[in-house]
Amino acid sequence: RREAVLARLLADVRNEKLSALRDRPLTIGVVGFGRFGQFIAKTFAKYGRVVATSRSDYTAIANKMNVTYVPLSDPEAFLAEKLDVIVLAVSILSFDS
Repeated sequence: RREAVLARLLADVRNEKLSALRDRPLTIGVVGFGRFGQFIAKTFAKYGRVVATSRSDYTAIANKMNVTYVPLSDPEAFLAEKLDVIVLAVSILSFDS
């Protein structure tokens, strides 16, 4: 009986979280817009607003994906986008240099 009550409570919490996300989708920042970053951004763009940044200029690709692109050279502008979450999608090799 207690298990059923807890299961119902958990289901209620999940539904409340889903409702909140539908009312206010997340703004997700993606640092690194290479192949992996683009894959992540394309997936996230279905569920919320995505802002990407990278060393190279990916403005045209981002526009086609309905993603906002901010150059990595302007971190203040990237952070000013009121991001809820920041995902790092950089190559491990990027840390060598």
